[in-house]
Amino acid sequence: MLKHVLTKKFLPTIVLFMVSAFSLNSVLAEPYLAQRYGQKCMACHTNITGGGKRTAAGNGYALALTDSPLTTKFNPVLSEQISVGGNFRADYTYTGFDSPDSNAQGVTGNEIEDTSSFNVNAGNLYLEFGLSEDITFYLDQEVAPEGGRTREAIAIKRGVLGDNDYIKAGRFYLPFGHRLQDDAAFIREVTGFNFDNSDTGVEYGIDKDKLSFRLAVSNGTQGAGETNKDKQASTLLEWVDTKYRVGVSASVNNGLNQTSRNAYALFGGLTLGKWVFLAEVDLIEDEVGTAKNTSLAGFLEANYLVTPSTNIKLSYDFHDPNDDLDEDERTRFSLLGETFLNQFSQLRYGIRRADGIPQNTLQNQTQAFTEYHIFF
Repeated sequence: MLKHVLTKKFLPTIVLFMVSAFSLNSVLAEPYLAQRYGQKCMACHTNITGGGKRTAAGNGYALALTDSPLTTKFNPVLSEQISVGGNFRADYTYTGFDSPDSNAQGVTGNEIEDTSSFNVNAGNLYLEFGLSEDITFYLDQEVAPEGGRTREAIAIKRGVLGDNDYIKAGRFYLPFGHRLQDDAAFIREVTGFNFDNSDTGVEYGIDKDKLSFRLAVSNGTQGAGETNKDKQASTLLEWVDTKYRVGVSASVNNGLNQTSRNAYALFGGLTLGKWVFLAEVDLIEDEVGTAKNTSLAGFLEANYLVTPSTNIKLSYDFHDPNDDLDEDERTRFSLLGETFLNQFSQLRYGIRRADGIPQNTLQNQTQAFTEYHIFF
């Protein structure tokens, strides 16, 4: 099937659904799995808003997804109060670039050689201390490929004003839209709400039955040092039912020299038998002095459960970087397969087709890849 799709150049006419990214450390951070089983992120993750280390329920879920469980004595729970986790990704990727076209003025972009490379995409270690029934310290530390970067370091206090709320403080990922594992998706890349960018601040949230609310106030510097008194406010409101979910997000971030970025999102999901659909539309408003720019990002994804351990994913990404300009849009189509080999590893494989303005060679490319993912 992969060879057939490659020969058809990714069959771009049929790929009107979905995005790419499935991983178990993030497997339960992937919204489509939460949607498939009508769950919230907090059902399987230490961090209530998803991503990173899994709870005992999350690890049990990973075991249930595989057809070939291992006989092992390994247990990430070191004691009743202390547990660890990890995530490692390595891949082989072949990228083919299109030949650049001339623009209206006859200027042609530079040719770029096709690439073939082995990569280490992620290496993270997690540590959780349960100081009491309602207080947790959590650390998410990146050790590869760059190393030495703290992604999250937070204290979580549950039961602040009642039994259903929490507050966390420290460095963490801000709440906004679908928390996809795929940072290259335009709704993650363009908005800046991705796993490359965490911030320092506080967050309050409440989960009451099917309703979830999050409000974070942070420096707005993506983890860098604060340089002014302004803060970023990010919020998420979501209704989660057994077969569908719908949510809205908003973020306001004012900076120095009359700069600001406001972002708004409408997102949701739907389960129909073995099919799971996700969608999100983002509006981003950037302002520098008197100059203003409005951009749009869109995402549509369809997942089909072939077997309990294998998922097929089809995705479509859209980005309009300037609402006032015509013919500057970017699109990306993805077709992926994702198979759990056992409760600690997964194989991902697929193809992607990206299209942008003809003069930009980097925006017009075809990729084929396979990734080996270890998690615990």
